[in-house]
Amino acid sequence: MSWWHFVIIVFSRVILNMSYRILYPFLPVFAHSLGVSFERAALFATVRSFMGLVSPFFGGILDRKGHRKGLFLGMVLLSAGACLIFAWPAFYSVLAAFAVLGLAKAIYDPSVQAYVSSFSSYRYRAKAIGFTELSWATSWFLGMPLCAFLIQKWSWHAPFIFMASAGLVSLALTLSLPPYPSTLPAPDDIKSDPEHHSQTKLPTRIYFILAMSFFMLFSNENLIVVYGAWMQESFGVKLMSLGAISFIIGFGELSGEITVTAWGDRVGKRRLLTIGLTGLAFSYLGVAIFSDNLMAATLCLLVLFYFSELAIVSSFPFVSEILPEARAKILSANYACAIAGRMTGSITGPWIWHIWKSITASAVVSFAGTFLALYFLLCYSKMPLKRAKKMNRY
Repeated sequence: MSWWHFVIIVFSRVILNMSYRILYPFLPVFAHSLGVSFERAALFATVRSFMGLVSPFFGGILDRKGHRKGLFLGMVLLSAGACLIFAWPAFYSVLAAFAVLGLAKAIYDPSVQAYVSSFSSYRYRAKAIGFTELSWATSWFLGMPLCAFLIQKWSWHAPFIFMASAGLVSLALTLSLPPYPSTLPAPDDIKSDPEHHSQTKLPTRIYFILAMSFFMLFSNENLIVVYGAWMQESFGVKLMSLGAISFIIGFGELSGEITVTAWGDRVGKRRLLTIGLTGLAFSYLGVAIFSDNLMAATLCLLVLFYFSELAIVSSFPFVSEILPEARAKILSANYACAIAGRMTGSITGPWIWHIWKSITASAVVSFAGTFLALYFLLCYSKMPLKRAKKMNRY
């Protein structure tokens, strides 16, 4: 893959992630504009996440048909969902549109991770995948202030016509991506890394990783789905100020992604993942402690998003080599568990907020979830290798 191909993927994912992340800071705005309660509007996040559960269905198909087809289909669905919101801004049509957008991400994300992995050896996998993951921070770093401007200048659904147009451009650019690598990564690169062993059967230990992904993303969604409401109600933060805070938080995410890209292959994917989860747990406690101070709370969110990206992004190259022969299948299963965690968090987050009206309760629940994620990672790491091989499940 050339640098231009990476630019196409990053551009496409920035637009896709904008459609996904716009709910977090602007969900109260959407609820008010549509004339529904905040709790009912949170169904947008729930149905969007629910569509991610179909990801494993596409994983095996894309392993056989080609990962680039998943990239193309994801962009088609992105443009269709964004057009529906702009053309028909009513509650049920918007709900259906977010289901389409959730399906777009459920297909595109595992496809792009498998696609990039097939072009890179495991020795440099964190660098390759980490570079494409810069799109997640960029969608927040630049995308949310842009959305705030478009909403304030025109209307709450104005950002979606921009996303639909950009999606069509990325759709055309995706056709220029090579379908398959000209040469496969050297197998010695895989064998030299003691973290993974390839075989055709699904390793038992993968279920520890799936549980880790579930609780890691549950904890993240449980808090950030209500952070916009918390900032507005606790500190009186206005729309454009919320966009500015999003810019600051995006810097934390970008720093986490750069750390994985630059150091993931040197430090080790699993080691960096452990560091990220540990720092993330303490960050949730920081939010709980400093929830009544705007500057301190914003700083805690910046650190939280840094460690969140450190953990999430380093998990992708780590998971990508568990079973190389069925890479899209494993990555899709991992994505589905992560999305199940997000979906659960999108339900518990507004519910906890509705009862306590305090970010402290949400932060404590997220801390507990992250602790469980770290526990399951340690279970994966400490399962005796001889016993696993004897069971013929590693």
